[in-house]
Amino acid sequence: CGSSEILETEGYLPHRQALAQMAQASVLLLITSDDPRVFPAKVFEYLRLGKPILGVVPQRSRIAKFLRDVKAQAVVEREDLEGIKQLAADQVALGGEKRAAIKLADLLLERGVPVIDMYANVFTAAMERVGELWRAGKISIADERLASEITMAVMEKMRSAVKLPRHFSARIVILCIEGEQHYIGARMIADLFQIEGWNVDFMGPDVPTSALSSMILHRRPQLLGLSVTLPQNKRRIGDVIDEIARLEFRPSLLLGGQSVSANDYWQSGELTIRVAANALDGLYIARQLIRPDHSHAVLEDYLEKLGLAVRRLRNDVGWTQQRLATATGLTRAYLVAVEGGKQNVTVDVVIRLANALGVPPDHLFATQTDVT
Repeated sequence: CGSSEILETEGYLPHRQALAQMAQASVLLLITSDDPRVFPAKVFEYLRLGKPILGVVPQRSRIAKFLRDVKAQAVVEREDLEGIKQLAADQVALGGEKRAAIKLADLLLERGVPVIDMYANVFTAAMERVGELWRAGKISIADERLASEITMAVMEKMRSAVKLPRHFSARIVILCIEGEQHYIGARMIADLFQIEGWNVDFMGPDVPTSALSSMILHRRPQLLGLSVTLPQNKRRIGDVIDEIARLEFRPSLLLGGQSVSANDYWQSGELTIRVAANALDGLYIARQLIRPDHSHAVLEDYLEKLGLAVRRLRNDVGWTQQRLATATGLTRAYLVAVEGGKQNVTVDVVIRLANALGVPPDHLFATQTDVT
């Protein structure tokens, strides 16, 4: 196991300095290569430090058996994407190591897990768990803020890793209603809209109702997203509706957050108002309300979509690149270029890939949200 297989974010460190940093950590993350024969000696240093060990290792490998024998805190197989997601969510929700959470997120991206899946099944699950623990009195405000800080750090890493598509003209403004300080959910949906290609203005927490009119007239969004987490802030929704209804330019309203539900009803003859159950539901509703004009088709964008889809589907069925290459009659080098979005392909190759992966050919060019 080389240095790239062990969590390390500062680059090369002298051995003694590395041990000192590991001694300060609350948990140690071990990620090995896909080769089941690899048995990293680093694990013995981890054991000497007496810290909980999280292992992401190959199925039926010597190191997997060893970690289970020494009762490591968690052992997840590299092939188990759902297990890695859960491990990442635990690192966020339970106040684990920020760098471990980021490394696990990186691993999921390398394995072809769509970013939108990360938001829906890692970050959202983690924040829901934090909320449950908080309401049950099992964590303190300090624990809640640590979980929030870790979540924001991993989300920032995700944003930097995503190549944003070419924007279309539709604009959405997303904000937390006046008095609302909980903004992670709003930040999540702002990121997802941006990943899908919307022009997004994220205004953050506690936006005064009195400031909305000038902002709307200046930015002229087609959609205004309001996040409400605490029940006491729900009453301000009516104030926002009244404020916007008086404007000559009136965007549609998309309401979300833990304090609103589909059973809530706000009436306004002047406005279109919808309630989203979660981030993905918000994206779906937005598509129904507004059908943005897309830019002209660009070959590079489609090749990138094809590469991401092939890699994700290949990982879903647990195939190596070599196995898919054999099934399609392509070389592994050619397939590497396809998955990297660098290889122009013929219709014949698209059909061969689709048949091998068991999906219709057009599925290979769908967006992440289209196949969720």
